[in-house]
Amino acid sequence: GAVVGQQPFGGGRASGTNDKAGSKLNLLRWISPRTIKETFVPPTDYRYPFMEEDK
Repeated sequence: GAVVGQQPFGGGRASGTNDKAGSKLNLLRWISPRTIKETFVPPTDYRYPFMEEDK
């Protein structure tokens, strides 16, 4: 464990080989720039096949 206020959450002196909970590099494990997509074009159609009315 870590000593409160003296060590990062992952232990003293960043021991070990894994990413630590308090490290900035830990964020890279969960976020990829390829997954961030932003579009400013509004959708023109939002219907799916299950939304069709029965004939």
